[in-house]
Amino acid sequence: MNYITENKALKCGGYTRDKYNIIKQYDIDWNKMPLYCWVGDWLCTHAGLSHNFVKEENMERLALNDILDNATDCLKTIHDPTEANSFLQAGKSRGGELEYGGILWGDYSEFVDMANVKQIFGHTPNTKVRHVKTDLSEHYCIDTQGRHYAVYNSKTDRMMVKVV
Repeated sequence: MNYITENKALKCGGYTRDKYNIIKQYDIDWNKMPLYCWVGDWLCTHAGLSHNFVKEENMERLALNDILDNATDCLKTIHDPTEANSFLQAGKSRGGELEYGGILWGDYSEFVDMANVKQIFGHTPNTKVRHVKTDLSEHYCIDTQGRHYAVYNSKTDRMMVKVV
């Protein structure tokens, strides 16, 4: 998403004018691109949604959906140079100006679980899957450069990570 706009606030590490020009040639309706989805009780995003980014205590799913819908609404203004929704911005560790990146540009080194939210995401490559489970939360970061994938078992509401 950050490669398709000239909005300076949404630029990130890796942005080049050449990438922008190539992507701009295609007629893509970016408003149709989902920024998140729920698979059972699991929140799936590109880069995770950190507690530090949202700063909410005891997140209820209803409140979290409102927050995530706000992220989706921001797609309507992605080409507006006066708008800079933080969900689409990179954090400092990824070349942005925010303290923490949003659901597209969060970095695993900055990720902090949210209570009562199970997540699966990627965006920060590693040789191993990172899995953390506590009494209040659980997450998988499965960015192993294509060596792993997740399978959801709806009968048990469990995520299983498999090797390719």
